[in-house]
Amino acid sequence: MSKRLARHQIAEALAAASPAKRPIGDRSRINIVSSDLCDHTIKALAPSLERHKNCDIIDLNPGVGLWSSKLHEFLKPRTHILLEPDEKLYLPFLKPLLEKRNSTYKLAPWSGVEWSSYMRIAEEGFLPHQKLLPSGHEALNKPSDTLLFVANLGHYPPKKRGSFNSIAALMINQLMSAVRNHSIFQAYGLVRMLIWIGDKEKNTILPRSIANRRKSSVQIESTCDIREIAGYQDEHRWRKRPTSINQESAEKVALQMLQNGINFPLNRQSPLHKDALKVAKEQLSKGSSTPGTDTSTTTGPVVADSRVWHKELNELEEKLITGEVRKFQDERVKDEDYVSAQYDSRRGRKRGVQRERTPEYQRLILLRALKKLDFKRQHKMEGIVKEIARLDAIELALMEGKIPHDEIEKKESELAKSKDKVYAQIDGLREPQQEKIFLYLDDRRAIKATPPVLMWDRRTEEPLNVEAEEFFPNHHLALLDFQPRPVTGAVARSAEAYDVFTSILGYLYMQPKQSIVRGLESLAPGAADYILPRAPSLQDLRKGGLQDLEHLRVRMLTPEMLDEIIAAWESWPFKPSTSDLILKMGLVPYMGSSGSAISDNLSDDRVRAF
Repeated sequence: MSKRLARHQIAEALAAASPAKRPIGDRSRINIVSSDLCDHTIKALAPSLERHKNCDIIDLNPGVGLWSSKLHEFLKPRTHILLEPDEKLYLPFLKPLLEKRNSTYKLAPWSGVEWSSYMRIAEEGFLPHQKLLPSGHEALNKPSDTLLFVANLGHYPPKKRGSFNSIAALMINQLMSAVRNHSIFQAYGLVRMLIWIGDKEKNTILPRSIANRRKSSVQIESTCDIREIAGYQDEHRWRKRPTSINQESAEKVALQMLQNGINFPLNRQSPLHKDALKVAKEQLSKGSSTPGTDTSTTTGPVVADSRVWHKELNELEEKLITGEVRKFQDERVKDEDYVSAQYDSRRGRKRGVQRERTPEYQRLILLRALKKLDFKRQHKMEGIVKEIARLDAIELALMEGKIPHDEIEKKESELAKSKDKVYAQIDGLREPQQEKIFLYLDDRRAIKATPPVLMWDRRTEEPLNVEAEEFFPNHHLALLDFQPRPVTGAVARSAEAYDVFTSILGYLYMQPKQSIVRGLESLAPGAADYILPRAPSLQDLRKGGLQDLEHLRVRMLTPEMLDEIIAAWESWPFKPSTSDLILKMGLVPYMGSSGSAISDNLSDDRVRAF
């Protein structure tokens, strides 16, 4: 069945089943309707899906069932539970799957947003092959390849639920809590989750710039490894990174894909990936195994490469050339210098006769001046970030012992003077320019860290590009692959330790642009003095840290840094109590140590009863 035919048939069937006057079910849900997209996605996932062959599947919101049937065909599961709350609307699509000979599909017509639905699945024997693990069992912290969770949380417009902007945000928040607390289906071990969400929501979960890094994404990083399998590869998204940094990231991935023999169809490749492949192929032909673009000491534009008004300026310039835009209102006057000399008898001198410009030409003059000013500012900012990149390289060489012993003192002196000078230059800039410089520096340092600070930059394959027409209604979805990890480090010592982690993280991320020094000083008197010396990774340039902690911003904190901060906090004899820490934020965490919002009304055993 072709993509267009499938979409047309599904649209007609949904319209007939749920007329506008008397709608049945949730009409805001987005369905996957492209067979090609399903095939390409499963092919990209195939190497990692092999270990799940003949597993059990919990499939939330299968909808029209196209994605579900394709996944079922590949995995051949022994049980495939279709958790579909809109039974009346989608049963005509799911009935053929349920009635197949020797079908292993089972329909559970309940809401997957309610945790009680997952309890019913267990209580009513939908998973006969699974065995609940007791609390403390070592297998709880090991991958459970015999169970797979699949969900479609895509809605347009996004549906708010409580304090969350969408159902997807709420569900992912609770699913991460389930991983940490081994509740619901995570009580069988660490269960992999393949989740479709609205494409615009992925930046909150898997940010592509330090500017988008928030408390929620850091919490998810501490719980799961995340990979984007498919999504809309829009390179003009709000708050994007400069092209030079994106190119370096893309070329690194393209090189890995070529070396591993991984290739996507052309229609699944983004323009950036296509360009990166050309560079990677050229590098391989020269015998090089490193990406072509390197931002260690070079810089691209500090701000986003395309300003909002650039397109308008280019269009006006073209229209001026073609004659669509005139310079002056009076067409009778020749289009030369806009003043003509006339004699003023009263003042005995020549005076200029001002010719009135057209509004379009006035706008063009303004944009030309803006472009000139922007170029000067850009040039100045690029000089500053280039100097800081040079100083970072010297600092790293000193840290790694690559400077000859007799030159160390001289280099340290030069470093201190140069730092004072360059940061004095930054202090002389306007605040918006300062923020642009700091964001560029953070993004560049983040990609250079080992491992990169952003999980996006740790990817080994690019996501498949999707089209709006492959969904109904035609709004992009993205498929994210969540691979749970056992909770380790300081936060794993007790339930209270995780509450401390979320409270400190929430407090610091109220101002993600502030320095870690300022953040800890405002958290509690003496906190910075005690904690900072006990968190060595904060000053390790190789890990995204900085020697001068006054310039290390909260949004750059890695899981390792946060673990050291929490461990130091726990050992601090004068730390505030956990309750005082929570009260300082003025909030009670939505997810406490019990692991679920519903735990206020249900016992912990009931929450884990799945």
